[in-house]
Amino acid sequence: MITPEREIECARLVVEMQHFFKNQLHQRKGQSGKDLLSICANASDDRGNPIGLNELISIVTIDLLASGNETATAAIASGMLKLAENPVLVKKLR
Repeated sequence: MITPEREIECARLVVEMQHFFKNQLHQRKGQSGKDLLSICANASDDRGNPIGLNELISIVTIDLLASGNETATAAIASGMLKLAENPVLVKKLR
């Protein structure tokens, strides 16, 4: 339910984010960092083969960021709804 212009802008932002993470993964490849991107950049499959860059970008941008954002957004919204429906709970919280 967004305008075509907004849809194009969102697609552009996703591509921009993918380029950002591509650069970050390239920088961390072969490094022994303990941060999540370094771990992803140096991950391998069950046969010991390095995970390809396209798959890594998909994992980082979709699985980690989008999924984490969705669950956090839903949790916050559910909590706010619970508070809006229960003034006693709001009083206890205050």
